[in-house]
Amino acid sequence: MNIRLTEGNTAQLEELLGNNSLDFVIDNYHYDHLLYDRELYCSENILLAVPKNANINRELSRYQLSYDDVKNQTYLRPEHPAVPLKAFSDLPFIMLSPGNDTRSRGERLCQKAGFSPNIILELEQQSTAYMAASTQLGATFISDILVRQLPSFETLVYYKLEAMLPDGKCIFIIKPTNLRLGSWKNSLR
Repeated sequence: MNIRLTEGNTAQLEELLGNNSLDFVIDNYHYDHLLYDRELYCSENILLAVPKNANINRELSRYQLSYDDVKNQTYLRPEHPAVPLKAFSDLPFIMLSPGNDTRSRGERLCQKAGFSPNIILELEQQSTAYMAASTQLGATFISDILVRQLPSFETLVYYKLEAMLPDGKCIFIIKPTNLRLGSWKNSLR
């Protein structure tokens, strides 16, 4: 079995899947259910990662999550309150490029909180945005899965967001005619 990984934003991956350049995609975007089969891989939550030196953090200390809270998923407990996102309306934001589902979700969260994010930098990958945020450039929306898989950054604080949008689901997306996924999926487990 040969495996070739391809990175891209949601729009690029959907196009590659549609023209049979990819066998499947793992994504959190809801591809057209009439064209593709889906199977749940895992669930994710979007957090806000904020530079530790941002003044707003002093006012919001009761909402802050540690890296360990995220890593151990204790932040999901009710005793960890969600932060009002509106409090960050004056911060610069590092967002993913248009066409990326995390970008769309972040913009919807901001819109529901009553502001448009001041986007200072657009990047293609969450991991790159996360690392850019760690340099104190700005805040970014980040998957809890990514935070749990990467080393901690002492320069960031994390915030649980209000339940304005449903939690994300990372799903396998495949064309119904692709019969190879069954054996491949079994080898992943």
